[in-house]
Amino acid sequence: MRKAGLALALLLLLTGCRAKASEPVEFVEDGAGAALSEPYQIVFGVPQDAVQTVMAEDSAAEVYEAANGDYRIVTEIMEATSVEEAIEAVSGMPADELTVLKLQRFPMPEYHFAWSSSNEEGETVSRAALIAAEDHYYVMTMTEKAGLGETYRDVATQVFSTFGLTTYDLV
Repeated sequence: MRKAGLALALLLLLTGCRAKASEPVEFVEDGAGAALSEPYQIVFGVPQDAVQTVMAEDSAAEVYEAANGDYRIVTEIMEATSVEEAIEAVSGMPADELTVLKLQRFPMPEYHFAWSSSNEEGETVSRAALIAAEDHYYVMTMTEKAGLGETYRDVATQVFSTFGLTTYDLV
């Protein structure tokens, strides 16, 4: 009872707070869930300057790229035998070589991690969020060109703060 009262008091205090206005976002449901016939769909706020890239029909991934090519957001649903295996599949690095932050999502755990890499297109930095649900992992990765500094910090904050799962039945 005391905790509920404290939570109510905190809610009332925060009700008067005002957040900085940001660009409106479009919420998109990732069609990747249908490919595996799983009960969850990935949802997140797609930045206005991001364009969806067409993937192969059998792909369980959705890709959104900045119109100028500075960043890419990928959502996918994958199967793995462990969180560590899923993290390595996403990052290309063993989980024990990364700093992994574990959060508790009701009732599923969520993991956040970041890494840098290089490829034929140059240096990149990536950040991922992974929600574990039994043996399926729901992943969102944002990769941007290295050296852009804080340019897309607000975009990343918006994207990761809206990342989640939903269920629905088609009627």
